[in-house]
Amino acid sequence: TITHDNVELIKTALAPYDNLFMIMCGRKGAYVLSRDKHFESLVRLHYCNYQFVDSFDHIDDEIMKISINDPEEQIEKYLQALEPHLPVAVKVVTAGNMWMDIHNR
Repeated sequence: TITHDNVELIKTALAPYDNLFMIMCGRKGAYVLSRDKHFESLVRLHYCNYQFVDSFDHIDDEIMKISINDPEEQIEKYLQALEPHLPVAVKVVTAGNMWMDIHNR
C-alpha cells in the first residue's frame, strides 16, 4: 500500500492540476471525488466497486494505487511536471495518452 504520508504528498503535487481527475484505488474499492461525477461512465469501464466522495481526506481504506486521467489526452506533459515532486517510494506508469498510475515501487 502507499503510505498515508505519501498519499498526502501525491495529492499536494496534483492539487494545481484541477483539469485532471484522480481515482484513489484501495483494497475495499475505488474512490472518485463527487465533483468528477461526470466521468462516471469512464470510471465504470475500469472499476466495478467505486464510490463518489466529497473529499479524499477521510477514506477508510488502504490506498494501493492512484490513477490520474487527463481528458485532453496529454498525460506525458503532466508526468514530466509531476515526477520531481512525487515521493521516491512510488513509481509512475502511463497507459496511453490519458492515464497515469502511481503505485509503490
